[in-house]
Amino acid sequence: MPISTLTAPNTLRSNGLMTAGLPGWVTGSRPQPGVCRAFEEAAGTWPEIRGNRGLVEQIWNENEGLANLFIWHVLLSDVPVERWWG
Repeated sequence: MPISTLTAPNTLRSNGLMTAGLPGWVTGSRPQPGVCRAFEEAAGTWPEIRGNRGLVEQIWNENEGLANLFIWHVLLSDVPVERWWG
């Protein structure tokens, strides 16, 4: 089957056309942009949430966004590591 040059990478990945012979860390699931660790993935390691799960997810996602922003800032800033906190 010929692959069109306009075929989206996610389509190729879901069809298994880009993953043959690649290790699991390359072919594993990927988080959404702006997310380091998805709420569903993290919540699976916690005890049952007895309160408002939507509120917990909202707070998680807000903090997750800040963590992702911090990581990108560190990667893209010109500030030497020695000057981050002092």
